[in-house]
Amino acid sequence: WDILRVAPEILRRHADVRFVFGGVGESIVDEAEIRQYCRESGIEHRLVFLGRIDGAEKISTYLSSDVFLFPSREEIFPNSILEALASGLPIISTRIFCIPEMVEEGVNGFLIEPGDLKALKERLEALIADTTLRQEMRTRNRRRAVEKYDVQVAVRKLRPILSGKRP
Repeated sequence: WDILRVAPEILRRHADVRFVFGGVGESIVDEAEIRQYCRESGIEHRLVFLGRIDGAEKISTYLSSDVFLFPSREEIFPNSILEALASGLPIISTRIFCIPEMVEEGVNGFLIEPGDLKALKERLEALIADTTLRQEMRTRNRRRAVEKYDVQVAVRKLRPILSGKRP
């Protein structure tokens, strides 16, 4: 809902922007409310709802995107942020749980307080306007994904713990 609430103004100001949503909504009722809101706001033609996506379709969606928005209010360790990092997407998310360990403010994305629509809009506007910043964040995110979250990194960290030896 936070993304949908900032979308009308973003779309009015940027004719080439499109929002793509992947994943499953909370319920059929929520989906109906979302679609009605989009119709009433006049933005339904600039939004795409993919529903659940996996495999090659998910990878293709990440790779064809420019920014990853994840203004969550309750995710503890979101895999979708790891996927966005690996895809090299600049990220806008919230300062909750471990997300600030994944997204460093101004370095590989932006962090906002949950529900702060003004900050969400401002950070998105900044990334839309600054191609160089987006590219720098893309590069940093690909590197961060390999250096911090690659399977081999996890194996190196977990092996001593699982073998009973502390690093």
